[in-house]
Order: sequence, then structure tokens, then C-alpha cells
Amino acid sequence: MTVKERLTELIAKGGVISLMSPDIELTLAGALWREDEEGTYLRWCAIFPEHQGHIHHLYYDKAVLDNDGRDILFYRGGELVAGVVPYIESNLPADDVHEALARWKDAVAQDMYFDEFLAEA
Repeated sequence: MTVKERLTELIAKGGVISLMSPDIELTLAGALWREDEEGTYLRWCAIFPEHQGHIHHLYYDKAVLDNDGRDILFYRGGELVAGVVPYIESNLPADDVHEALARWKDAVAQDMYFDEFLAEA
């Protein structure tokens, strides 16, 4: 499995992105792989984005599978900048994430504009 395939799988099942700075964990709603003049980045947002300010860019120069393919780690300049793990492996309360993810999936099923929002916002 590739890193991109694993990320798609994690998002579908409840992937949590852990940022090293600031130290924060959020349940992923979606992510796109991009490049620009500054480098390669992951364009992402957490579940229930309220406005375009909730779209984030994670610049990295290396993304690898870790823990026997369970996790994705992102590095920039040799330093770990973020990881994506199954929600059960995060520090977030598993029941809360599970419930929020179910509500999020229901909301997306009724609002077909999320993919456009993630790509264009």
C-alpha cells in the first residue's frame, strides 16, 4: 500500500492528524496532495470546517508509512512535522471521535460541496 492509499483509508475510517507545532490533534475530513513553488504539501482540513481559514497546508519533503503501515509520518528538513494515525491510536477520546465522525459523514452525504470546498477554498 502506498502512503496516498493509506491516507485515503485512514480518512474513511477516522484518521487523526497530529501536528508537532502547534501540538494539536484533529480528525481529518479530507486531504489533497499538492505542489507549488514552495514545495510539496498536503492540503487538508478537519471535520466540520466552518470557513476557508480551516483549510491548512502541511509542507513536507518526505512521507513514510510507519508501525507496519498503520501510520503516516511527514518530515521536513529531517524533522517530524506531523503524523496521521487511526483515531483509536490518538490521544483524542475514541468515543467522541467515533460519534463526531458519524455526524460528519451524515453531513457530507447531504452536502455535496465538500470536495469543491477542499479543492477551492
